[in-house]
Amino acid sequence: MNKRERISQWVAEATGEEVNPHQADVEKNSYYRAFFSCWNEQRYYEAHDVLEQLWLNTKSSDADFFKGLIQAAGAFVHLQKHFEHPSQVGAVHPNRPGD
Repeated sequence: MNKRERISQWVAEATGEEVNPHQADVEKNSYYRAFFSCWNEQRYYEAHDVLEQLWLNTKSSDADFFKGLIQAAGAFVHLQKHFEHPSQVGAVHPNRPGD
């Protein structure tokens, strides 16, 4: 099973909806709806992966909007990991006060 198939299966299980990657109405698209579900649960890594599938597999006029949401989710992944600068990715950090 490839990444797209795994994500589609996860979206179907998470939303209880049949996944139709060709759904023209963005607001009804399972990937789009699952993105916001993940976002609201602060599951930014999953949100990024889910919306990336929509972005990569559609020719929507909303492609730049999707890309912005994907980048925002990626930024929040880094914030959750306490990476404040791109150069810190992969670096080991001592625990900060309050962590």
